[in-house]
Amino acid sequence: MGKKIRKPLLVLAYAYFGLNDLGRAREEARKISNTNANAALLLGAIDYINGNDTSAIQNANLAATLDRRNLGGYALSIVGLSYIATGSPEREARTNINEAISLSREDAFVYLASSCLNYKINRDNPRAIADFNNADRLSAQRPEDTFLAVLSPRLQEHAIITCLLPEVATRPIRATSTSTRYKFIESINLGASVTALAVSCDSNFVAVGLNNGRVVIYNLQTKREVASFNLSQSNAPINSVTFSPNGKDIAFASSDGQLRVFKIEGRNEKYSLPNIGDSPQIIFSNNNNFLFVGNGTGRLRIINNNNSETILVTSNVYPGGVTSLILNLDNPLVSGGDDGRIRVWNPNDITPLNSYLAHQGAVIAMAFSADGSQIVSIGTDNLVNACNWRTGVCAEVARTNETIGSLAVASNGDIAFSERPFLIRPENRIFLQDLNTRQVLGTLPDHRDRVVALAYTPDSRFLISGSADQTIIIWEVQ
Repeated sequence: MGKKIRKPLLVLAYAYFGLNDLGRAREEARKISNTNANAALLLGAIDYINGNDTSAIQNANLAATLDRRNLGGYALSIVGLSYIATGSPEREARTNINEAISLSREDAFVYLASSCLNYKINRDNPRAIADFNNADRLSAQRPEDTFLAVLSPRLQEHAIITCLLPEVATRPIRATSTSTRYKFIESINLGASVTALAVSCDSNFVAVGLNNGRVVIYNLQTKREVASFNLSQSNAPINSVTFSPNGKDIAFASSDGQLRVFKIEGRNEKYSLPNIGDSPQIIFSNNNNFLFVGNGTGRLRIINNNNSETILVTSNVYPGGVTSLILNLDNPLVSGGDDGRIRVWNPNDITPLNSYLAHQGAVIAMAFSADGSQIVSIGTDNLVNACNWRTGVCAEVARTNETIGSLAVASNGDIAFSERPFLIRPENRIFLQDLNTRQVLGTLPDHRDRVVALAYTPDSRFLISGSADQTIIIWEVQ
């Protein structure tokens, strides 16, 4: 296979990895891994993250053989950590990690591997802590190599979770907030990447959608899990999750179009639909009787929440698909689309009320302002806009250097949004701003991977952030 073909495959493989689609990343990397060091390293990294230690050792060793000078530090660190995970032989773990340090002394992941070695094998806790501190010092420095910059955050995350001392494993690297009004309360590890969040109308519960098809509900007062639900036919990532306004039902839909609706009390299923369209967005009506569904083919429909009968379907709403749905008390149904337009609908029959261009690119997420007069939206044009939904007049609120990944607006006027770059990840920060004054309130950089979902409680007491690092963080707004 020629170099002109290998490079696009490599970029595609790392792009899928950056989007947390490890299956597709593996599929593309395997096509060229026998001769391409970066592809072999990616396979080794995926195997290491998934716990396939024997395969991780094989693929990472191949990467080190193909390009020891540039990739040896990462490759041999994966080999050593995989030997530690298998429990033997200790000599191989020491040899590989010590050589990794000699090749890449000033790298956060390599120091984390050394910290793991000193903790698990050498039983030298002071040196393990010293190595972790060195990793902490270097964690803000991204590797110059584009592909290593994609791998590094996930490898660091997995090493911290699986292999370090308890006193440092629970400590986020570079966990410093520039906001004095937002207090870190608790980080909850879910064992899978977060894909969606929803908060109950009474501000007491948060529902977390995961990339393994699971939804978990946490009590925000006790910080304990109170219920969990799963897809019935697959483990596809959860694309959207929503509480009914009365708090009795929860609905969630997967990226491949499965919909399930449960009564929360008793955990019994009300109904399910196997195919509502790819990448669905869902939200309950204000009276709890209906469920609005938009999908990636541009269709918008109403489903009877009592018997799942489709009441009305509007076809071809968006040429490129529905990307976001919002609705709250005394306000209309609003949809955002892949064409950058925001459309306003009468929620009773989905008749159009208004339509306007909000972004030069797809709308990613939306939220109503506290008084309901404006729709705050983010798009692939890296803009945060606030638009009067009646007139369609928009004003820029903020602009970022990377694609914005998530958005939340509080009833007190605070806005939270995060960057979600396609390949190279920055510091995974949450940006805070006042909607009315445009004043910057600070940043929250505690997640170790991209922040993909944000939600304020309706009382504005808490902000919940969900990340590909498999955690949610609960922040108290003061």
